[in-house]
Amino acid sequence: MAGILSQLESRDVELLQLDWKSDLTLADFVKVTRQMELTGPIDLPPQLLSTLTQADIVVTNHAPLSSLAIKSSSKLKVIASTRSGTENIDLVAAREKGITVVNSPGRNATAVADYTIGLIIALSRHIASAHCKMMQGIWEEKWSRPENLSFDLAHKTIGIIGYGKVGREVGVRSRSFGMKIIVCDPYLGAGLIGEGVNVVDLETLLRESDIVTIHARLTKETRNLIGEREFSLMKPSAIVINTARAEIIDESALLRSLKAGRIRGAALDVFRDEPITPNNELTKLENVLLTPHLAGSTLEAELENGVKMVGEEIIEFLEGRAQRNVVR
Repeated sequence: MAGILSQLESRDVELLQLDWKSDLTLADFVKVTRQMELTGPIDLPPQLLSTLTQADIVVTNHAPLSSLAIKSSSKLKVIASTRSGTENIDLVAAREKGITVVNSPGRNATAVADYTIGLIIALSRHIASAHCKMMQGIWEEKWSRPENLSFDLAHKTIGIIGYGKVGREVGVRSRSFGMKIIVCDPYLGAGLIGEGVNVVDLETLLRESDIVTIHARLTKETRNLIGEREFSLMKPSAIVINTARAEIIDESALLRSLKAGRIRGAALDVFRDEPITPNNELTKLENVLLTPHLAGSTLEAELENGVKMVGEEIIEFLEGRAQRNVVR
């Protein structure tokens, strides 16, 4: 982050680096940041608060900026998040002080979209399961039997829940496989939109899709969006992919649906409790593919894109121009 933002030093910007929670293990850090997504920002320790009061601009990834931090920073004019999420920032306190908050929407859209397609193929074609068997020295033949055969992606219907930057990138990739694309997004009007994408309601999407993939943000409206009733609407041959937020799916309902064969399978990169424990019931099922929250983890997504985006926003601020990704 500091390396990319060092370009600002030529504009008389002094960079101060503050470490937050650098002493935590990765697992504990994930727990802290995930909790903030649910309950909002926590307070910074006093030693960081005192340094923060010198700042005109703050760039943060996961470090919190609570009401206390914002109100204590009399010089602060801009807060820039190198993620699209701003759950770690008290937006109300920022507005009250007239502080502009900018974020980095789409910084990992390519990474998550690529990963989503990878999960679809790996799950539907039994690639991950077959690999695990081979590593155990087992030449498994059951997936070649007629009742277990996988399906071609061509001409299948993919239902995309949430058609923002990630959802659109998934659509681009799906089109190259010859899939029919339907979308559910409350911010889009029903009907055909560009490139053969049809916007439908959630019930229609669930009934018609061979693949249901989730790319919505976690909000009050999307929490437990997919539950018992929604799984009952899906085709028995359907697969579900979640690289967004675990809380969008009712995990208990998912487990029951997978065990009962009401859906064919699920690929999950996000979980209500991370990291998951060995006794998590999902790990006992054969019709799931589980990965440890890796969808957005590429070199570009984690270390470059978001920082470059906020760097451009800061330059626009310094030059007195309107900023593009202002959080409302």
